[in-house]
Amino acid sequence: FIRKTLAAMTPGENQLLFPAKRTFAALGLALGLAALVLPFLFLPWLTALDLALVLGLVALALLVLLVEAWFRLAYRKVYGSAYQWVTNPKLDRFIYEPHPYLPYARKAGFRDPDEEDSNNLRATCAPGKNRDIATPKPKGVFRIICLGASETAFYQQDGERLISYPMLLEEILREQNPGIPLEVHNFATAGYTSAEILSEFLFNSFESQPDLVIVYQGYNEVRAFLTPGFRHDYSHFRRNFHREWQRIKTFGFLGRLPLAFLNFLLWDSPPTRKIMGRDLHYAVTRGKMDIDAAPVGLDTLRRNLRHLINVCQANRIEVALSTFCHFMDPATLDDPERRRWENKVREVVLAENQIMRELARQHGAILIDNFATIPQDKRHFRDKIHFTAQGMRLMAANLAEAISPRLEQNRAGPGPR
Repeated sequence: FIRKTLAAMTPGENQLLFPAKRTFAALGLALGLAALVLPFLFLPWLTALDLALVLGLVALALLVLLVEAWFRLAYRKVYGSAYQWVTNPKLDRFIYEPHPYLPYARKAGFRDPDEEDSNNLRATCAPGKNRDIATPKPKGVFRIICLGASETAFYQQDGERLISYPMLLEEILREQNPGIPLEVHNFATAGYTSAEILSEFLFNSFESQPDLVIVYQGYNEVRAFLTPGFRHDYSHFRRNFHREWQRIKTFGFLGRLPLAFLNFLLWDSPPTRKIMGRDLHYAVTRGKMDIDAAPVGLDTLRRNLRHLINVCQANRIEVALSTFCHFMDPATLDDPERRRWENKVREVVLAENQIMRELARQHGAILIDNFATIPQDKRHFRDKIHFTAQGMRLMAANLAEAISPRLEQNRAGPGPR
């Protein structure tokens, strides 16, 4: 909070709402010295001490009021209107929570009419479409789970409903295989790397007793590979959300004070607003990337995926690996820095996709080469990695084409464990 306050006092690209650091520090120092020194020049020591404490509190209150007045005037001057108060986030509506074995996890049994629901095993569903996962798995049910990050977890508006490609995949497979009772569950979590996907699977989604696991992952690994000091457990760029969670709760308490500048510092500037939205990974990411560095950690990605495949195959669970799609929109590449970043992402994604192909060949897993088959254009991508509704439909169709021939064959075999 102190760092954010000091940063806000210096001119930035978007606002100049506070006096410069020197002015602010000089004003606070002058008020503090006047309150703490002057009484001792004219009064007995004990009396001066009492008065100094009172005057110190008065000076602090005066300083706060002066900063508040400055902020309100400066905001109106910069933006042309009075500051619009940001309501404190309702933490009970926040879909994520700290977790002992993961940086963060989706809450179980959560309902959000604007975003998504989650069921008893933390799998996500479209709003109002929640369904708990029956365990033990009912006899005869063929259960598929999708693992990944936001590219899988997020829902996209399609007409009057919200859709995801796991949701569409279930609809396609049920239509193509009417005699097979099947389910597709979305266990992806925004921001997850392969390390978190592996941990989540071992401690949580494995309990759903899947017959087939689909893995679609790639983008979130890039930051891990380019952050200096690489460690195989990703601790060089990850921290647990618990610390940020406590900070947000403290912010909620401070935000009750009727001070516009405090409200601005707490809620109206990143990363706090991002933390409270979908981009939670900002809260658990540390370190600064070196875009020019060679990616370090591809072998760790290979290891994490191999562990997941080995656990699945040891429990008679089939695995489907998909290559990752990265859309380089020419309209966004005019900026040299943006172009450098996208070129680096493409470099890493190509290497990751090669790992997917090699692992599928080595372990006999299903490979769906979506990178090669989904056209890279704005019809299918709403940004560089997230699909439009049309992109989701094509993704689901590609998965269904690869999976359908295996349904009847795998259905006859024993379930996991």
